[in-house]
Amino acid sequence: MTEKQKKTLGIAGVLALCFTNLAYMSDLIILPCYAAIFGHFADDSPMVTNFIASGTQLTSIVGALIAPVLMRYFSKKKILIVAFGLFVVQGCCTGLVDDAGYVAVMRGITGVFMGIQFPTAMALLVDMFADDDLKRNKYTGWFDGIMAGTGAVLMILGGVLLSAFGWQSIFWGYIVGVPIWIMILLFVPDTSAERTRDYDAARAERGMEGEMPKFPVRKMICIFIAAIAAQGFYGCIVYEFSMYLGENFMLPGWANGVLGAAKGVIGFIFGMFVFAPLFKRAKRHTPFIFFGAQAIAYFGLYFVMPGAFGIVWFLVWYAFIGIAFGLAVPYYHSYVSAVFPLKQVPLATSLMSIGLQLGAFGSTYFVTFLETTFNTGGAYTPVLPYVGACCVAAAVLALIAAALDKDGKKALARMDEQQQQQQA
Repeated sequence: MTEKQKKTLGIAGVLALCFTNLAYMSDLIILPCYAAIFGHFADDSPMVTNFIASGTQLTSIVGALIAPVLMRYFSKKKILIVAFGLFVVQGCCTGLVDDAGYVAVMRGITGVFMGIQFPTAMALLVDMFADDDLKRNKYTGWFDGIMAGTGAVLMILGGVLLSAFGWQSIFWGYIVGVPIWIMILLFVPDTSAERTRDYDAARAERGMEGEMPKFPVRKMICIFIAAIAAQGFYGCIVYEFSMYLGENFMLPGWANGVLGAAKGVIGFIFGMFVFAPLFKRAKRHTPFIFFGAQAIAYFGLYFVMPGAFGIVWFLVWYAFIGIAFGLAVPYYHSYVSAVFPLKQVPLATSLMSIGLQLGAFGSTYFVTFLETTFNTGGAYTPVLPYVGACCVAAAVLALIAAALDKDGKKALARMDEQQQQQQA
């Protein structure tokens, strides 16, 4: 096999891992359909219908806790083949029975597969480029950029299927996972189980001497809290954007899907093309940028404009949410893979993904808390400046954390050394 063929297969494997994010972003296919689903099951308990909407984020924590255990005993490729394959089959069957309890249970199972897929695919990507921080950051940007793009496609697909065939048909959209499963089978490289790997030799190859350092619990707690905040503030508009549009504009379901997808398109562009060069320069200060982008978005969206100009106004500020998403998730992925020892990356990635999922799950409840605290009468739009103020506080805390993070500064300096070696 020529070097060109090896490179082509390597990129195909990276793309296959990126496309597995269909599982992680699977919630977005039903976002444009919330009103239809809630209306159809109006006589059922709100607890059940709310679980249909966001329960996957809760059960995905179970999957994220299982993932590092599975990675210890099985190869990451085999885990993805089984978990992603079952996700596709089970996801397509979610709408087969017209019963709220059945749909809720199936959505809960979807969340478990989401939780397994995300950290496993990310840990495998780290394995593929363990010795090259620059390439790993580049492909991490691809991973999360394509994740945002996948979300955009799913939102449009969900809106179209809803308009054409009704709410039960939206789950058939998961059938697009079949070619992705085939790509995993053909192009993703196999790896040994974690318990069989010689990490001492791997550390020696990377110029690291001495005993394996202990798992940095305090640093992991900080990353965990930051991931909750980043995804939680993101979810405050993403999971509520249909409420925002409903309060301020009268649009059909397919139009909601298209407008919601705009954020995914921007996230795709920033993840694919902007993150790696920006992270190379901003490094630990990247969180200040994406928390700042979120703050700008919420303050801008608060000032609603009428008519067609209002739609354009919404898209301008909603784009900043896409920017934040295109930078936030790949930042925490890149940070973990650079700062944590290779042996600790699967566990750290799983814990980070739990933080992201908790943030997404809790975002709707955070909005409800703000509505109650500031007595908005159940209206969503008035809470936006309060969310924006929280984002400003997070940006300031991110600057302080960056100044205190000496370990991160030292680990991320390897990128500059690698770049100098490549230029030499």
